[in-house]
Amino acid sequence: MRSPLQQLLAFGDDPAVVFRGQTTSYADLHALAESQCVFLREQGVAEQSMVALRGDFSPRTIALLLALFERRAVVALIPAGSGEVEGLCERVAARALIEVRDEVAVCTARDAPGPLHPLAAGLLKQGHAGFVVFTSGSSGRPKPVLHSLERFLKKYDAVGKPFVTMSFLLLDHIAGMDTLFYISHSGGVLVAPDTRSPDAVCALIQSAKVQVLPVSPSFINLLWLSGDFERYDLSSVEIVTCGSEPMTQRVLDHVAAMFPKAAIKQKYGTSEFGSPASKSRGDDQRWIRLDADRFETKVVEGILHVKSQTTMLGYLDDSDPVVVDGWFNTGDRVEQDGPWLRILGRDSDIINVGGEKVFPREVEAVIEQMDQVAQCSVYGEANPITGNMVCVTIVPRGEIDLKAMKKKVKMHCGTQLNRYKVPVKIVFSKQWLTNARQKKVRPVGQ
Repeated sequence: MRSPLQQLLAFGDDPAVVFRGQTTSYADLHALAESQCVFLREQGVAEQSMVALRGDFSPRTIALLLALFERRAVVALIPAGSGEVEGLCERVAARALIEVRDEVAVCTARDAPGPLHPLAAGLLKQGHAGFVVFTSGSSGRPKPVLHSLERFLKKYDAVGKPFVTMSFLLLDHIAGMDTLFYISHSGGVLVAPDTRSPDAVCALIQSAKVQVLPVSPSFINLLWLSGDFERYDLSSVEIVTCGSEPMTQRVLDHVAAMFPKAAIKQKYGTSEFGSPASKSRGDDQRWIRLDADRFETKVVEGILHVKSQTTMLGYLDDSDPVVVDGWFNTGDRVEQDGPWLRILGRDSDIINVGGEKVFPREVEAVIEQMDQVAQCSVYGEANPITGNMVCVTIVPRGEIDLKAMKKKVKMHCGTQLNRYKVPVKIVFSKQWLTNARQKKVRPVGQ
């Protein structure tokens, strides 16, 4: 198997990355990565070591990542927007931190980083590269997830046609890594946004003729509310993939209206095993079927379990690995119809109200039908009578009478939901309820 750096040589002068209006070819990206190998040696970054890398998609960041893999490092991908950089470096015992800003790399050695986790130490001792991604932390402390690079790359042995794809999902996100490796193995073009505002994304789609747009359902809603899609030519988009969160009918309707010529695909994946190839069901695209050749699935008491060669080696902390005989417990509740699956949401997010189960996504889908609602997040709080009660934070659309809006929300929910699912507590926010990865943040333990 060729290394990711060697893989670049297969496509020569073909365009590889579009960033800030400039195009970098595969040959130029290879040369840049080779120069970063020299940079790493000059900075005293040892081969086969744990190194933290912080930066968004750009030619230099990609080149550094490939250079580190070439030197058989384990690369901890630090979230670009994280304010806890030192803490995350400490948790993985990184021996150096490399940060890329405005295409300038700064390397900082870390003194006394502490002992490596046995899983990481074992991988490095074998001379194998790897990477660490941190779970989103949208409902708790982020977990460091260790992957073997060699195992992870196996699913790109037979990739499909090359596309011009926007790297909307961040490099530190498992879906961002999927995007990078699919493109580099197929000879496609990666279009890297400087910012991910609706206006900036639309402008880049138009100028770079983006064909594949991988985004989150939350961003689709934000793009719809902004109205920016109406000011640009987005006709180049052939495929819109939605990941990170379950899809709702509202999202499907928005995608169909904004990208009428595009196929819509719901993607499913986790930081622990990546995002497998999948198909959406024609009659209802909220149902998906995962690639059965590379991913085995089974549903145990309503919870999806997955077995794959790309499954993580484990967590680099004391978290329960939730892998038994190769089967990874995703913690996601699903409905099953033969080979088709519908993702309902995280089992840990379920609200138990007097013995009845409430899925936050179901309540959110109903509330977000209302024209006055831009976004909402449903969660549970302790209640002395029912054990828990349903609560919701709402981002209103425009100026509204908050008192009257609360009544409207309860009345609307009452017509479509069982009484125990209707929110008891309703609060309002002016802040968008997503993190840097455009994934909805859900309050916990309130």
